Amino acid sequence: MTLAGTHEAKGKARLRLTVSILPDDGSDTSPRELTLEGRDAWCLNELLRAGMRGITASAYPGARLSHYVFCLRGQGIAIDTVSEANTGAFGGTHARYILRSRVGILCSKGLGEMGADHAALA
Repeated sequence: MTLAGTHEAKGKARLRLTVSILPDDGSDTSPRELTLEGRDAWCLNELLRAGMRGITASAYPGARLSHYVFCLRGQGIAIDTVSEANTGAFGGTHARYILRSRVGILCSKGLGEMGADHAALA
Protein backbone atom coordinates (compact mmCIF):
# COMPACT_ATOMS: atom_id res chain seq x y z
CA MET A 1 0.00 0.00 0.00
CA THR A 2 1.32 3.43 -0.93
CA LEU A 3 0.30 6.68 0.72
CA ALA A 4 0.23 9.62 -1.66
CA GLY A 5 -0.94 13.19 -1.47
CA THR A 6 1.01 15.93 0.22
CA HIS A 7 -1.34 18.79 -0.53
CA GLU A 8 -2.70 19.04 2.99
CA ALA A 9 -0.73 19.89 6.11
CA LYS A 10 0.67 16.74 7.69
CA GLY A 11 -1.99 14.98 9.74
CA LYS A 12 -4.73 17.38 8.57
CA ALA A 13 -6.05 15.56 5.48
CA ARG A 14 -9.80 15.21 5.76
CA LEU A 15 -10.28 12.93 2.79
CA ARG A 16 -8.62 9.55 2.42
CA LEU A 17 -9.35 6.94 -0.23
CA THR A 18 -8.02 3.43 -0.53
CA VAL A 19 -8.64 2.20 -4.05
CA SER A 20 -8.12 -0.87 -6.14
CA ILE A 21 -6.67 -0.30 -9.60
CA LEU A 22 -7.15 -3.05 -12.17
CA PRO A 23 -4.47 -3.50 -14.84
CA ASP A 24 -5.25 -1.64 -18.08
CA ASP A 25 -3.79 -4.31 -20.31
CA GLY A 26 -6.49 -6.91 -19.57
CA SER A 27 -3.96 -9.27 -18.00
CA ASP A 28 -4.75 -11.55 -15.08
CA THR A 29 -2.50 -9.49 -12.82
CA SER A 30 -4.00 -8.82 -9.41
CA PRO A 31 -5.44 -5.37 -8.74
CA ARG A 32 -3.05 -2.89 -7.14
CA GLU A 33 -4.11 -1.21 -3.91
CA LEU A 34 -3.34 2.49 -3.40
CA THR A 35 -4.16 4.95 -0.62
CA LEU A 36 -4.51 8.66 -1.43
CA GLU A 37 -5.09 11.62 0.87
CA GLY A 38 -6.16 15.23 0.57
CA ARG A 39 -6.55 16.89 -2.81
CA ASP A 40 -5.23 13.86 -4.71
CA ALA A 41 -7.99 11.73 -3.15
CA TRP A 42 -10.52 14.49 -3.86
CA CYS A 43 -9.48 14.70 -7.51
CA LEU A 44 -9.68 10.94 -8.03
CA ASN A 45 -13.10 10.91 -6.40
CA GLU A 46 -14.27 13.69 -8.75
CA LEU A 47 -12.92 11.79 -11.77
CA LEU A 48 -14.79 8.68 -10.62
CA ARG A 49 -18.01 10.63 -10.11
CA ALA A 50 -17.74 12.27 -13.53
CA GLY A 51 -17.25 9.03 -15.41
CA MET A 52 -16.80 9.35 -19.17
CA ARG A 53 -17.81 13.02 -19.25
CA GLY A 54 -14.62 13.91 -17.36
CA ILE A 55 -13.85 17.10 -15.46
CA THR A 56 -12.50 20.56 -16.33
CA ALA A 57 -10.89 23.25 -14.20
CA SER A 58 -13.80 25.63 -14.92
CA ALA A 59 -16.00 23.50 -12.67
CA TYR A 60 -13.54 23.83 -9.76
CA PRO A 61 -12.39 27.48 -9.49
CA GLY A 62 -9.26 27.81 -7.41
CA ALA A 63 -8.33 24.12 -7.53
CA ARG A 64 -4.98 23.24 -9.08
CA LEU A 65 -6.64 20.49 -11.08
CA SER A 66 -3.81 19.94 -13.57
CA HIS A 67 -1.38 19.42 -10.68
CA TYR A 68 -3.60 16.87 -8.94
CA VAL A 69 -3.99 15.00 -12.25
CA PHE A 70 -0.19 15.10 -12.63
CA CYS A 71 0.21 13.58 -9.15
CA LEU A 72 -2.36 10.84 -9.86
CA ARG A 73 -0.57 9.96 -13.10
CA GLY A 74 2.63 9.69 -11.07
CA GLN A 75 0.90 7.01 -9.01
CA GLY A 76 0.21 5.01 -12.19
CA ILE A 77 -3.41 6.08 -12.72
CA ALA A 78 -4.28 6.52 -16.41
CA ILE A 79 -6.01 9.84 -17.12
CA ASP A 80 -6.57 11.19 -20.63
CA THR A 81 -6.40 14.89 -21.47
CA VAL A 82 -8.76 16.08 -24.18
CA SER A 83 -8.25 19.58 -25.54
CA GLU A 84 -11.50 21.50 -26.06
CA ALA A 85 -12.16 24.90 -27.60
CA ASN A 86 -13.30 27.68 -25.28
CA THR A 87 -16.53 29.43 -26.14
CA GLY A 88 -17.38 33.02 -25.39
CA ALA A 89 -15.26 36.14 -25.14
CA PHE A 90 -12.00 34.33 -24.31
CA GLY A 91 -10.78 32.15 -27.17
CA GLY A 92 -8.39 29.27 -26.82
CA THR A 93 -8.61 25.81 -25.36
CA HIS A 94 -8.99 24.10 -22.03
CA ALA A 95 -8.33 20.56 -20.83
CA ARG A 96 -10.91 17.93 -19.98
CA TYR A 97 -9.56 15.07 -17.85
CA ILE A 98 -11.07 11.60 -18.20
CA LEU A 99 -10.18 8.67 -15.95
CA ARG A 100 -9.14 5.63 -18.00
CA SER A 101 -7.88 3.30 -15.27
CA ARG A 102 -10.40 0.91 -13.82
CA VAL A 103 -10.62 2.03 -10.21
CA GLY A 104 -12.83 1.01 -7.31
CA ILE A 105 -13.01 2.53 -3.85
CA LEU A 106 -12.20 -0.02 -1.15
CA CYS A 107 -12.32 2.33 1.83
CA SER A 108 -13.06 6.02 2.23
CA LYS A 109 -12.83 8.58 4.99
CA GLY A 110 -14.27 12.06 4.72
CA LEU A 111 -16.42 11.70 1.61
CA GLY A 112 -19.42 13.05 3.50
CA GLU A 113 -22.28 13.99 1.16
CA MET A 114 -20.26 12.97 -1.91
CA GLY A 115 -20.77 9.33 -0.99
CA ALA A 116 -19.19 6.39 -2.71
CA ASP A 117 -22.04 5.24 -4.96
CA HIS A 118 -19.50 5.02 -7.77
CA ALA A 119 -17.24 2.62 -5.84
CA ALA A 120 -17.82 -0.37 -8.11
CA LEU A 121 -15.00 -1.20 -10.48
CA ALA A 122 -15.76 0.02 -13.98
